[in-house]
Amino acid sequence: MDNSGTGVAQCEIPTINYDNGTIKVFSATPNSVCHYSISCDDVTTNNITYDGNIYLSAAYNISAYATADGYKPSDKATATLYWVEANLQNTPTNINQATTRGIIVTSNDGIVTLSGLNNDETVRFYTVDGKQLGAAKAVNGAASQAVSESVVIAKMGNQTIKIAVK
Repeated sequence: MDNSGTGVAQCEIPTINYDNGTIKVFSATPNSVCHYSISCDDVTTNNITYDGNIYLSAAYNISAYATADGYKPSDKATATLYWVEANLQNTPTNINQATTRGIIVTSNDGIVTLSGLNNDETVRFYTVDGKQLGAAKAVNGAASQAVSESVVIAKMGNQTIKIAVK
């Protein structure tokens, strides 16, 4: 599609998903390549702790855009990869273990999408004051919900993620 009036089409904005331990970035523009950046507030060198504690956000900020010969670069897509508890059922074992899984959260035009979910896993969406906005079952590892709030809470099992909606 030509957004500029110059006759040169713009690459399709990439999608960012998470599946089976891999972040997947894809643009529908033929022969496009995706450029990406990943940052994490947890990455630091020679920092100081005054109370002996190191606080981790356990989140990676991801951005990507697509380019292709004969096209203008796409707009930037953004997502956040959160590390959450993997065992959603409380199964008692005699071993202390912390198992996590990655969940990618994207928010565009009032649609919140979570990927990296188990198929048929239900995600419930709430306002910050606790009103349920809706629920979605994961299909192919992803679940989406249209919201009109600027901040929503997504709940999967006993895990919650606070999301700023764009």
